[in-house]
Amino acid sequence: MNLRTSFSAIAALLFITLGSGPLHASQLVKLMHQDEETLNTTYQRVLKRMPNDASREKLKAAQRAWIAWRDAEIALEVALYGEFDGKTDVYKQIDLTEARIHVLEDIEREVREAAKMRSNR
Repeated sequence: MNLRTSFSAIAALLFITLGSGPLHASQLVKLMHQDEETLNTTYQRVLKRMPNDASREKLKAAQRAWIAWRDAEIALEVALYGEFDGKTDVYKQIDLTEARIHVLEDIEREVREAAKMRSNR
């Protein structure tokens, strides 16, 4: 877990402050959109690195399943805990998106290492 993900989790639980005041909805939405952009860029980069059509299709299916799971997790958290100052869903989406970015980066690293191993044979 990196510092940014840790911060998001702590902010969600404790509603800590940044600078001169609490996290504002506009700041959270901006962070959420930045994370979504990073997620999409990372996903497209990993998709291009996949070694064949079958692995690309598996990644596409995994990403669609992850999106459905993410949305269900957000809905569950809101149902269980209610809205945290109207931001529970945004905090949860930030946390889950940042975690998925790390998973995709790990997949990219593994694909790159496997390609190196194949080329060294």
